[in-house]
Amino acid sequence: MLEPRPLLLLDTASLYYRAFFGIPDSIRSPDGVPVNAVRGLLDMTARLIADRRPGRLVACWTTTGGPRSGSRPSLPTRRTVACPGPTTRRPPRG
Repeated sequence: MLEPRPLLLLDTASLYYRAFFGIPDSIRSPDGVPVNAVRGLLDMTARLIADRRPGRLVACWTTTGGPRSGSRPSLPTRRTVACPGPTTRRPPRG
């Protein structure tokens, strides 16, 4: 019986960021556009596929910086009232 091959999940935005700063911007397309991030992302993805031999691949990407980054204020925070600021110290227990 064949053993199932694993699913490979990629944090693509993180890999893209890493490639952007890890590959020199002298890597350019024939018309002179820097392609260091794209080339680095594809190279890292190809290496992960070759090393891990996944049965499936999912490349996850978020463009908002996460749900709590402030870039999407319409998302619920599960708060019903604003948090009060600091007032006085609590009295000692006892």
